[in-house]
Amino acid sequence: MLISGAKTSFYHFLGRNLKPVSLEGGFMEKRSFERIDANFDVRFSYGYIFYTGNIKNLSERGLFIRTKNCLPINSLILIMFRSEGELLKILARVKRSSKSNKFDDGMGIEVLNPQRKYIDYVNSMKSIYSS
Repeated sequence: MLISGAKTSFYHFLGRNLKPVSLEGGFMEKRSFERIDANFDVRFSYGYIFYTGNIKNLSERGLFIRTKNCLPINSLILIMFRSEGELLKILARVKRSSKSNKFDDGMGIEVLNPQRKYIDYVNSMKSIYSS
């Protein structure tokens, strides 16, 4: 067990944006925007190659895509999905990649300069899931 001063120094060393989640769970980053659970198909391109995935959660500035085709960290990608018959295109950057049992599981994505249509879409999802 860590003494109080050492514990505080340890948290400071890790960074101020981290907080304990549980005794076994480690640490979790604080998010600037609330994530909303989702479950819909998405296409994304990297260079001239198109991939498919499933958006599991999203916010105004980020989302998680479950896919078997994880791309390198910091890759710039174009994400595309339909909302009310309109094709939304989102410029984004891969922030993290997660694997389970040695298989790609998905990617944490940062949305770059979100367009008004995307923000409106996220807000409409919030109103659906908050009800």
